Amino acid sequence: MKMTAGEVEILGNADMYVGAWMAGGKLVVKGNVDSFAGIAMTGGELIIEGNARNYIGAAYRGDWRGMQGGKIVVKGNVGSDVGSNMNGGTIEIGGNADVHLATHADGGKIIVKGIAKGRVGGQMVKGEIYLGGIERMMPSFKYDHDEDVEIDGKKTNFQVYLGDLGERHGKRKGEIIYGKIYVSTGAAVVEKSKPSTTLERRSKLTDKQTAQMKEVYPTLKDSSLQTVRAYIFENFGVDLKPMQVSRLIDSLKR
Repeated sequence: MKMTAGEVEILGNADMYVGAWMAGGKLVVKGNVDSFAGIAMTGGELIIEGNARNYIGAAYRGDWRGMQGGKIVVKGNVGSDVGSNMNGGTIEIGGNADVHLATHADGGKIIVKGIAKGRVGGQMVKGEIYLGGIERMMPSFKYDHDEDVEIDGKKTNFQVYLGDLGERHGKRKGEIIYGKIYVSTGAAVVEKSKPSTTLERRSKLTDKQTAQMKEVYPTLKDSSLQTVRAYIFENFGVDLKPMQVSRLIDSLKR
């Protein structure tokens, strides 16, 4: 299962775990692949000429070590949780990406040339994500500056967001190391979030919104602080601080 050298070409579609734990060599799939392709990969090159499903370059179930090296290229679209727990390496996506891109990322680079859905970089500590567009930026990422970056030999202007601000980050030479999300300024973006005085003023739920949260909270599949915070921002437009969300969750559990 663990490929270390050589070259393999699959003339069609492939099932789950293609290129899993790959350490070297080159693997080319001429069609689509199922979930868990390239999980825990440490080296080599995995090229998928069609679409890929979920957990590409992610960690195996129960493990916190995702892709650590090598390169994955998907020329089509990808599903959810791509690059989850990623530590290194590069994932390049020619199409669009579903939700939860680079969750828990601690390094590495992801390039999405199409549009990424919401919840990109949740609980991200380090690493870089380059997006052609994004449906909605998470409230735990803040806009920092514009920057020209060379992608595929062409310079593109990006808006740079730093985060995840709800996580603890290390320092290098006295400066805090954040994960970075680069959003192309030249692409059609469905919705993106910039620093807003409106959001800063709306930093507290109304009594009616709190009552609504009491009804909704038991139905959430994931009741983590990050999920609750994102839900409040997406549905009420209120940007609560992590401590506020933690206190709210405590009150909702009573």
